[in-house]
Amino acid sequence: MKKTNPLESRLTLNCYMITAPSRHKQELMSNWMKGTAISGDKHIITRGNEDGNLDPEKDFAMIWGAPNSSNPHRTIAFNSFLKRGGNQNNIFYFDSNVLKQLERDMAFYRFPSYSIHSHESKFIFDSENIDKKLNYIYENTNIKLHDWKTDGKNIIIYMNRGDGGWSHQGVDVYKWLKDTCIEIRKYSDRPIKVKDHPGRKPNKQKIDETLDWLYLNIKDFFYHHRETKKLGDWSDHQIKNAHAAVILTSTAGGVPLTKGIPVFVTHDNAYIKPWSAGELKNIETPNLDVDREEFMRYYASSHWSMEEIERGDLWKVLREQRGFGND
Repeated sequence: MKKTNPLESRLTLNCYMITAPSRHKQELMSNWMKGTAISGDKHIITRGNEDGNLDPEKDFAMIWGAPNSSNPHRTIAFNSFLKRGGNQNNIFYFDSNVLKQLERDMAFYRFPSYSIHSHESKFIFDSENIDKKLNYIYENTNIKLHDWKTDGKNIIIYMNRGDGGWSHQGVDVYKWLKDTCIEIRKYSDRPIKVKDHPGRKPNKQKIDETLDWLYLNIKDFFYHHRETKKLGDWSDHQIKNAHAAVILTSTAGGVPLTKGIPVFVTHDNAYIKPWSAGELKNIETPNLDVDREEFMRYYASSHWSMEEIERGDLWKVLREQRGFGND
C-alpha cells in the first residue's frame, strides 16, 4: 500500500533517465521511482537543465553511471545536481553485480552513493537483516563458498576494459599486464592464462606489441579474448586448474574468490581489495587467512535485487539511516 509521509519528512528522488543508454536500463531506473512511491516519497524525472534549489538533506539523485566524456549526460546531471545545492552523498549510481557470473534468474546490482569508485563508494547497508539477506541471495543465485583450492597449477589474470578509464583510475591495462607478468615471473614459473575483457575490441596496435613481447619473453604465457560467449564459461574451465588469480580492479576476481582461488589485487580501487591474498611476491604462498564470510556479508549488504528495489526495501532502509523513519 502506498504511504504518504508528512511534508517535513518527505524525500525526493531526482531520476536522471537521460543518463541511461537504453530503454531497458531506463526501466530498471524506474523501479527506484516505484520504491520511493511505495515509501510515500516523491520522484521526478529530470534532465539536468532544471532551475531551483535542492534540499541537501531530502533531495536524492539516481544517475545510471559515472560521469565521463563518452556520456556527457551523466556529467551534466552530476554537475547540475551539485550546482543546485544537492549533496554528493545523496547521488546514487547503478553498478554491476560483482558476482554476476553466478546469477540465476534474479539480477542483482550495486548502488554506490557519493562515488562509483569502490574505495570511495558508500552503500545503504541493511545490517540488521544481513543473515536474512544472505539466505535470500544463496537461495536465488548460484553463489556458494567453496573450500580453498590448494592443488592448482595455473595463474589466471583478468584484465579490465580499455586502455584506461574510470574503473581503474586511468591505468594502461596493457602496460599493467606486461609489468604484472614480469613481476610474477620473479617468483613463479607457473603457466599464466590471461583473459582479456570480453566486452570490448582490443586496441590492435597496443595489444599486438604487448603480446609479441610477452610471448617472446614470458614462458608459458597464454592469452584469451573471446573464446567463449560468457566470461563465466571460460572461468569455470580455467578455475579447475587455477593456483591463483590476479586482477587490477576487475570485479571478475570475485568469482574465483568464492570458488576457493586466492586472488591477488594490485590496486586499492578494487571492490575485493580487502580480501586480497597478498602481494605478487607471495604468489606461491598466498594468504588463505582471508575472511570470505566477511566478504559475503559485505557483498550482501551492497547488492540489491530489482524485486527489493521495486518493493521499496532499499528506500526504507535509506529513510531509517538518514533519520526520517518509516511512519
